Amino acid sequence: MLISGRDSWKSFLRETLDDDKLEAIRAAERTGRPLGSDAFVRRLEKRLDRSLIKRKPGPKPADDAHQRDLL
Repeated sequence: MLISGRDSWKSFLRETLDDDKLEAIRAAERTGRPLGSDAFVRRLEKRLDRSLIKRKPGPKPADDAHQRDLL
């Protein structure tokens, strides 16, 4: 849903949300990730130059140069 303008935002805030939408909002709030379509999140990532999508949990592999420094 595209929200533009003050009246549209007020109208959106008055809407009753179903349980699925409320859970999606709560999940985004818990994780700190933006809530929106994949395209929206990708645009944010590009604009902010940082990763925002959920990644696999656990340690990330170090690059080869960093690995050589550790040895």
